Amino acid sequence: MPDISLFHSFFVFAVNKEKLTIYFFSASSEIFDVISDELFGKWNFHLVTLAPGTIEINLEEIPDLIILDTLSLQLELLEHIKRHPRLGSSPVLVVDDYQEQVLIDKIVEKGASEYLHIDDFIDRLSQTVEKIIHSSMFRSIIL
Repeated sequence: MPDISLFHSFFVFAVNKEKLTIYFFSASSEIFDVISDELFGKWNFHLVTLAPGTIEINLEEIPDLIILDTLSLQLELLEHIKRHPRLGSSPVLVVDDYQEQVLIDKIVEKGASEYLHIDDFIDRLSQTVEKIIHSSMFRSIIL
């Protein structure tokens, strides 16, 4: 059996080396404003307010994670992000009010790493972000 202690040490270092940069795309700051101070201390959040229908995104840095509020913005923005030459590799957490599994599956098919129902946003944001980041770090280390 291979020795994974070196892998584990590198993985822990890679995940903990600095605060994660998270960009939150929404048409308003309403949902962004409910994020706790504790999470703001844990991660570097940036709110990007866009008018509905906007698909042009110009960021100076590549985020560790994108949170996309498709309740206020269109799902086409997710497709644009995943095709974007610089942002396409960033994991995306979609927040919306869909409850039908068919629609949630469609969101994942379009490139979302995870889906979070708007009613669960406050309670599950931290664990969902950790799950996405650990999953994407694991994939990048393996590749």
